[in-house]
Amino acid sequence: MKENIQNTVLMVMDMQEGILANFASADALLKNVSKAIAHARENKIPVIYVVVGFRNGAPEISKNNKGFATAKQRFAGADTTAFMKVHNDIASAENEIIIIKRRVSAFTGSDLEVVLRA
Repeated sequence: MKENIQNTVLMVMDMQEGILANFASADALLKNVSKAIAHARENKIPVIYVVVGFRNGAPEISKNNKGFATAKQRFAGADTTAFMKVHNDIASAENEIIIIKRRVSAFTGSDLEVVLRA
C-alpha cells in the first residue's frame, strides 16, 4: 500500500544550538531528528524548520507575558541571530523554509499557516 504524502511535511522545531545546549541527551535527540530529516528528504517530504526567536532587545515580549517575560532580560543583550541558528548536525538545506515563531506555538505570531496552506 502506497502512503499518501501529498499533504505531509516534517516540522523540525526548536532544534537550536542555544536550546539543545540545555539537554544532557541532546546527541541522541540529534541523531533521531537527523534520521527523520533524511527519511523525509529521501521521500520528497518537505522539511520545514521552526525556530523561536526575537528581534534585538526582544520587543515582542511583553512584561505581562508570564512565559517569556523572565527570558526577555537574557534576550535583551544576546545575539539573536546566533540563538536562532539550527544545530549544525541537522541544518536546513538551501531550499528548505525556516519559520521564526515569537511564541510557544508556531501558529501564533509566525507565517507558518500561510506557508502550509501554500
